Amino acid sequence: MSMKAQLRQKGKITILALDGHTEYQNSEEFRTNLIKIYEKHGADNIVIDLAGLDFVGSSGIRNFVDALKEVNQINSKKPVLCGVKSEFRKIFHVMAKDTLNIFESEDKAIETLIPENKKKSNA
Repeated sequence: MSMKAQLRQKGKITILALDGHTEYQNSEEFRTNLIKIYEKHGADNIVIDLAGLDFVGSSGIRNFVDALKEVNQINSKKPVLCGVKSEFRKIFHVMAKDTLNIFESEDKAIETLIPENKKKSNA
């Protein structure tokens, strides 16, 4: 099974839900599509939900993280992730802790993107 992506809206926030597994063979397609999604929807409005994603092999993880780092460089905003399984959370923290924002749930991730919530937390 290869990786599949589903886009859905939750208010003004776009949720990119990934399912399946990532491997070296689909990493370039993923990178290209991820950049297009960020260009279309804006970095301030996207949450990547990884709850349904299984990684296969180190090349799949490496390429996935590299794609997220590239989005970070292009948009100068850390990608917002949720649903990261504990075994992958450890890998993300080692490989890309300074370029990702990881949250336990979709709702917590969305809260950080909604301007009204940011204002309340700064008050």
